[in-house]
Amino acid sequence: QDSNITNTRNNPFWKLIRQQFLSDEMPKECSTCINAERVGASSPRQLNNEYLFEHLDIDIISELQKIIDSNLFADKVYAIDYMPSNFCNYACVMCYSGASSQRYVFDIKQGIKSKYEINSVDADFFDIIRDVKILGFTGGETILQPEVMKLIDYVIEQDLAKDMIITILTNASDFPDTLVEKFKQFKKVLYTVSIDGIGDVIEYQRRGAKWDTMTKNIAKIHASPVHEIINHVVTSI
Repeated sequence: QDSNITNTRNNPFWKLIRQQFLSDEMPKECSTCINAERVGASSPRQLNNEYLFEHLDIDIISELQKIIDSNLFADKVYAIDYMPSNFCNYACVMCYSGASSQRYVFDIKQGIKSKYEINSVDADFFDIIRDVKILGFTGGETILQPEVMKLIDYVIEQDLAKDMIITILTNASDFPDTLVEKFKQFKKVLYTVSIDGIGDVIEYQRRGAKWDTMTKNIAKIHASPVHEIINHVVTSI
């Protein structure tokens, strides 16, 4: 609705959505989850609930009751994602330009209209971040975005890191040595590496990837103080 997160998530539309969930209804806007659950697949709703239950160190039921008692107004954000831009050094076949600037370049050459995305932070972002327990970094290629490094440094400087989990999604094209000491400052680091194959397969699927470089970075990631997660996409090719 505007550049203020609190205002937007408490507008009449989102309050209605909350009321529908409390009434055990699945809002029609939630088509992705509705269709997944209809055929017995895991939906984003279910996966996110499991993820938050495992990692979010708060009493979720108590927090929900506070929102109900406040006329469905939510004043705290405990988990938030930060995507400064779609800057990326890969043009993966399964990706799209909104998540990769190199895919954007590739699409333009194919005559597909798309645009380079740059996202400025919302007006109350730095106020909200003080209550955040899980801060997710995404992109684009996360590690190559200077804004991500600046925010990591900011969280450390503000003495927020020790109580915060950060999640990072990366293609393993780089792993700066300076990250190791930064990661030690955080409560936990969930480091998700996107790997869909090895050798020639991943170099074909993820245009721009070099398997030799990736294996060296993966070894560095494995030796660092992070919880590693492998994210793979099965494609028809």
